[in-house]
Amino acid sequence: MIPFLIASAVGIAYLGSQILRAPEYVVCSDKIPEPFDGFRILQISDLHNRFFGKRNENLCGFVRAHRPDLVAITGDIISRDKPDFDAAFSLAEGICPHTDCFFIPGNHEQRLRPSQARTLEDGLRERGVRILHNQNVRIYRGDRFIHLYGMEIPLRYYQFPRTRETEAAYLIKKRVDELVGPCPRGEFTVLLTHNPLYFPAYAGWGADLTLAGHVHGGVMRLPKGKGLFSPERSLFPKYSGGVYRHGESLMAVSRGLGESFLGTRIFNPPEVVSIILQRPER
Repeated sequence: MIPFLIASAVGIAYLGSQILRAPEYVVCSDKIPEPFDGFRILQISDLHNRFFGKRNENLCGFVRAHRPDLVAITGDIISRDKPDFDAAFSLAEGICPHTDCFFIPGNHEQRLRPSQARTLEDGLRERGVRILHNQNVRIYRGDRFIHLYGMEIPLRYYQFPRTRETEAAYLIKKRVDELVGPCPRGEFTVLLTHNPLYFPAYAGWGADLTLAGHVHGGVMRLPKGKGLFSPERSLFPKYSGGVYRHGESLMAVSRGLGESFLGTRIFNPPEVVSIILQRPER
């Protein structure tokens, strides 16, 4: 019985890692301009070289079927130990002709050699992806707009351990200001970042909506939606997947698409996150 149970568990884990899901979250704010009521953002994170179908046809079809107004790729589209860009390029080829697509580097992209990073970014740009290195753009509908910021936080903020008492090790609002500039208060602002750990700093900076990834859903999902591990090998990460609130600010954390540092996903299917912007009813 024991070998049978082990084989069954492995089979369930494997099948669960192949089935794409798209949790949908509605973000409601009176700061959202009227033309953006119903605007759909699809977030892709932590692909890590993975293919869903030949040349990612299944993943691209899944994304297109949701008819996004904008696709945000929040880092780790590749793996630094296997810098093969085919999965990333095939994804871009399949979605960029159909919608605006933005990318921010994660910690794996930051650890590439300079020549590798240039190859990746040049290839993404050639395929229509806009890359944000601590930059911001306005997304327009007619003459109304929302702000989209892409933040690339220094690698030291991924290291473990950290303490809130040490500014050099823990990202605070002041450092967010230094990286991307002041937040345009009073106008709806979306912040793309890779590491969700510093949500209080993102909220304090002024982000209405933060999109992050990095934690892979905690590798294994436990009862009540808790994740087990973080990439820093810490247990029970605070932000592992789903939507979180800090004051008036929201953060959506993607569980990602690729496999974790342990090489598996358990009760933790890969996902593309769907965000619907909505104005409050009057």
